[in-house]
Order: sequence, then structure tokens, then C-alpha cells
Amino acid sequence: MRLALGATQRDVTRKILGQGFIALAVGAGIGLVLSLFAQGVLADLLWGIEATDLPTYMVGIGIVASSGLAAIWISTRRATEIDPVRAIKAD
Repeated sequence: MRLALGATQRDVTRKILGQGFIALAVGAGIGLVLSLFAQGVLADLLWGIEATDLPTYMVGIGIVASSGLAAIWISTRRATEIDPVRAIKAD
């Protein structure tokens, strides 16, 4: 809709990526805090590492962040490649 109203693809891309990054950061932060509170339960499920192992947390955050960034990028590309006139006619 923004493209049909005159926004550039760059503006739309920036807006979608910005909103996605905020959601990703909030979700990762909430997950990190909840995992720190759940250390007692996590300690029983882990073998060979501590529940507070920093490299494990970093790898987990990296996996979640990279998959989230890929999802954001793919949806951004799809949203900006749509022809605005065809999208409005389809609705």
C-alpha cells in the first residue's frame, strides 16, 4: 500500500527491516531473560555443559538471530517486489 501511495522501495525496506529488527531484539531479550530464570530446569536437561555456559548462549542467540534476519529479509524482498497496482486490484 505504501508503494502505491508513492513511497520508494528503499523507504518501505527500511520500515519493514526496522520493525523486524525491533521484534527480533525484543524476542531474543525475552528469551535470554527467561532462560536465565529457568537455569534450574535447564541444568537437569544438559549433559557436559553448565546451564550458564556463555558460548552456548551465544550460539543459541546467533542461530535465532540469523534465522530471524533471514525471515525478515525474505519477507522484505517479497513485499517490495510486488507491483502496487496489481496488489490493489487483487484486494
